[in-house]
Amino acid sequence: MPGHKHTYCNIGLDRVLPTRRIIGLFDLDSTTVKKDTRAFLARAQERGAVQNAATDLPVTFVLCDAPQTGGQVLLTSFSLPTLTARVKRRFP
Repeated sequence: MPGHKHTYCNIGLDRVLPTRRIIGLFDLDSTTVKKDTRAFLARAQERGAVQNAATDLPVTFVLCDAPQTGGQVLLTSFSLPTLTARVKRRFP
């Protein structure tokens, strides 16, 4: 579409997502203390919906829409503030 700007976010390991696919960004340390989050991540792992985009230990996970699988979880070594800033940037 002429003049339309898409926003993309690099989440690591040369993985770039359209931000319209991102449902949420979550800090692993603060969210995995909750039993429900751990159960959610375990179910996602069981159905093969977790992908690693971390170059080191993952510290954040990105929840994305993925209609064919019911959602996708991407692990990244970028901090939550870094990813938040990247999502807010607009690239032509």
